[in-house]
Amino acid sequence: MCIAWIAYHAHPKYPLVIAANRDEFFSRPTAAAAYWSDQPGIAGGRDLKDQGTWFAADQLGRFGLLTNHRDFSLHKDAPESRGILIPCYLSRPNSAAAFFDTLLEDASNFNPFNLLLCDADGLYHFDNITQQVTALKPGIYGLSNAFLDTPWPKLERGKARFTELLYASRDHLHPDLFMPILKDSQTAPDQALPSTGLELDLERKLSSIFVDAGTYGTRAHTVFLIDVAGNVTLYEQSLLIDTSDVTLDVTREQKKWRSTELKYKQAASK
Repeated sequence: MCIAWIAYHAHPKYPLVIAANRDEFFSRPTAAAAYWSDQPGIAGGRDLKDQGTWFAADQLGRFGLLTNHRDFSLHKDAPESRGILIPCYLSRPNSAAAFFDTLLEDASNFNPFNLLLCDADGLYHFDNITQQVTALKPGIYGLSNAFLDTPWPKLERGKARFTELLYASRDHLHPDLFMPILKDSQTAPDQALPSTGLELDLERKLSSIFVDAGTYGTRAHTVFLIDVAGNVTLYEQSLLIDTSDVTLDVTREQKKWRSTELKYKQAASK
């Protein structure tokens, strides 16, 4: 994920609501959201290069959400893949707290990241720069490529629209309601751009919620819902690249989107 908004016990009918975009190079092989055949009980998209993921959930309603933290001064020469963190968590029966205890020993082996994990006890945020685990209180949060709730223009704009949507739709939430937010291509004015070490032109292109930067951009829209009855919906619109050469800018005609909706009943925790 590169941007996400999370409503945690902030809606009368849905204890958990997530709307998020994944941004990635178009050349990176990716599988759309599905139930994982090699890890039964887990659903989500898949990075086929390292078999990791940016978002996935299990039958218990546990989930993991990952974003990169854009600080190139902290990049390592041979880092481990950040995408393996979520499969490692969901494939084990341990709690989020127990997983973080183990992760603290190895967190410095990865390039900077944010990790949200949810289990039956709560929702937690961790980043490997501060190495702090924070138990999140009920509320609405935003996360992009900086610390939690860093007020980047696109994060703040999307959070305002996300919050407005939740208050306007008090009975039923459908994934389609979130698409106008996730497809917002408005860029920020230069004076409001964050300084993350990128060239100004690229910083501009990355300042929109929906990113389109030639060989890099938004590849998936994800909406994840759990209602008060334990009904889980994982909805994804994923970009399929119709080209064998993605070293050049991908044209609009080469971009095809596929929708996937997975629904299941949250299993009771043992």
